Amino acid sequence: MLKTSITACSASLALCIASQAAELPEKVTFDEHVAPIFREHCFACHSQDGASSDLALDTYAAASAGGAGGEVLVGGDAGSSRLWKLVNHEESPKMPPGDKLPDDQLAVVRAWIDGGLLENNGSKPKKSQGPGLGAVQATTDNRPVGEPAMPRGWFREPAADYQHAPAIGSLAASPWAPLIAAAAPKQVLLFHSETGQLLGVAPFPLGDPQTVRFSRDGSVLVVGGGRSAASGAVALIDVETGVRLGVYGDELDTVLAADLSPDRSLVALGGPKKKVRVYRVADGELAYEIGKHTDWVTALEFSPDGALLATADRGGAVELWHASEGYGRGTLAGHKGPITSLCWRSDSAVLASASEDGEVRMWSREGKPIKNFAAHGGGVLSVALARDGALVTAGRDAKVKTWAADGKPTRELAKLSDIALAACFTHDGARVAVSDWAGVTRLLATSDGVTIHQLDTAPPTLDERVREALERLRESQRLSDEASRRLDEAEAGLARGEAAHAAYSDRLAAAELTVADAKQEAEAAGNDEEFAKRLATALTKAETRLATAENKRRGLPDLAKLQSEVKRAATGAQEQSGALGELEAAARKAEKELATFQLAAQRLAADAQQAELDAQTAAAATAEAAAQAELRSKEAAAAADLAGKLAAAAKAAGDAQARMEALLNEARSAQEKAEAEAAEATRRAELLRLGAEQFQEDRSAP
Repeated sequence: MLKTSITACSASLALCIASQAAELPEKVTFDEHVAPIFREHCFACHSQDGASSDLALDTYAAASAGGAGGEVLVGGDAGSSRLWKLVNHEESPKMPPGDKLPDDQLAVVRAWIDGGLLENNGSKPKKSQGPGLGAVQATTDNRPVGEPAMPRGWFREPAADYQHAPAIGSLAASPWAPLIAAAAPKQVLLFHSETGQLLGVAPFPLGDPQTVRFSRDGSVLVVGGGRSAASGAVALIDVETGVRLGVYGDELDTVLAADLSPDRSLVALGGPKKKVRVYRVADGELAYEIGKHTDWVTALEFSPDGALLATADRGGAVELWHASEGYGRGTLAGHKGPITSLCWRSDSAVLASASEDGEVRMWSREGKPIKNFAAHGGGVLSVALARDGALVTAGRDAKVKTWAADGKPTRELAKLSDIALAACFTHDGARVAVSDWAGVTRLLATSDGVTIHQLDTAPPTLDERVREALERLRESQRLSDEASRRLDEAEAGLARGEAAHAAYSDRLAAAELTVADAKQEAEAAGNDEEFAKRLATALTKAETRLATAENKRRGLPDLAKLQSEVKRAATGAQEQSGALGELEAAARKAEKELATFQLAAQRLAADAQQAELDAQTAAAATAEAAAQAELRSKEAAAAADLAGKLAAAAKAAGDAQARMEALLNEARSAQEKAEAEAAEATRRAELLRLGAEQFQEDRSAP
């Protein structure tokens, strides 16, 4: 029975060990777990010696780089990784062809991707920045597929309340849509470039935006900034929805320059720390770092074809780099002052640089100088190119100028009241957005410099808009009441005039009747002198009455004038009523926006409360998981102790069994010896019996 129990325990332990072996390790790494699977199934088609579709899987770096179609791995998200879809036979071409990998190997590959693509046990996991922003295949001119992105449903509630309009240091225009972005303290404002209307506000909780630009297809807003001498980062924002797509970088000072590559796979940033850092959008990891600059990095921009990255600093240095790998392609020497702005031409053939030395220089993509010209006395603060290659510049001389594609001057577009900080063409080149140190931001006609719109860079809050609408409503109500009073007075005067005219008409008719009677009497009297005298007296009285009536008629109000005044008063009342209706509609709209904003705020508060509850739940779950883990650890320790005791018992049982078998062997030997001795005794007894019988026979014989 003891032997049966030991056998059952041994089988249970073997099953437990086999189950633990089937579980995935805590850290699944490429070197230890994934590479052997790829070697067995994938290296024949996807290795450095033969990379089908330019995809090699025999090294960690090659697998991370992807193939001809771009990256195939998204750290932390197997479902979004093309490689997983291929090996799981969700997409074609299936890898490997034919049967899928065994389930246990698929589980290892998925766990490796979801675990953050660890290369080895010392690696840190790579995590995706989240859905919403992925690499795209850039077109020749980076034109978007479908309609260009425009803000839809953005909030217009400002994130900061200014005493006066701030100076806008960075302006950007969407390359394909009528949209202007202005970097203001704590927020970025979006305006319609044709109407000047505020379309949306993007808060920048990371600090103050220092640079703003649009992606080459106009779908993403790139905002770089931070807090001076404290922190800096770059935020990517969806232009249509206003949703933040990701935050990149963790600088110890503000970001002064930033850009997104045309295929949206890389984010570059630079600032006072003299470094240019380039991050992968997919996982937020640092792709490479440039440390050549010896002063603050003040400007950078990817070429429209995505092949080059231009960077510049406060010391006047301009550098070209291979965009995807980060190795140097040339130094552009010539400026004698800090670089303030860089801009590529749309065909990537020409780079323009602006400097505090007052010059604009134009370079070929190979880094060779093409042309340089003095643009502004005191320094050039901004240069931007239109799609046709025309340039617009802004400078410390408070002037905004336009230049032909060959660098020849075309027009002094404006002379501002203070330093011109930034200028850029709108998407169609018909207007130029301009900002100055006095806080005025405006849209100018490119043809003649006439101001078309002044942009409100200090927009009122919803509360302020509601208060203003209510004040206008009250004033309109007062004017409406005044118009109604004047209308009532005019109508009363009209009624009095009509009554007076009616009385006059009656008296005039009576006088005419009297005259007619007098004339009849005169005709009947003939030559009667006495009657003639009476008739003359009657005519005199009649004429007097007619004269009196005429005088009174002249003293009466002008009926036509009264009617005209009544008409004007009615028209004024209608106008006031219409204005009152418009103001009421504006007030209702403002109240609706305020209600919408308050509802959104309530939802955000509810989301925050739910997030706090989720965090508490997660903390409780974490604590419970820790308790469970501790319990399992104790159970494992108890199981290990039991296994040790069972092993010791099994050993003791084995020793006892061995001793029992030895005793049995000794007993068998003793038994055999006893049996041999008994046989010998029996034989001897038989011999004695036979001897005795023989002796008896011998004695009996005569």
